[in-house]
Amino acid sequence: MSEELRRALGTAQVRERLATIGVEPVGTPAAEAQAFVLAEIERWGEVVRATGVRLD
Repeated sequence: MSEELRRALGTAQVRERLATIGVEPVGTPAAEAQAFVLAEIERWGEVVRATGVRLD
């Protein structure tokens, strides 16, 4: 799946579409991407717990 995603992100059509919605694709190794996601979960989880934010 990672290889297919990399291939898709290499096409002008996909990159242009992402640019129209304000997304800038960044190619990172899977382990680095996983570390980023886990850090974001921890970071924002603390905010959610501290504020009591809930989804409706």
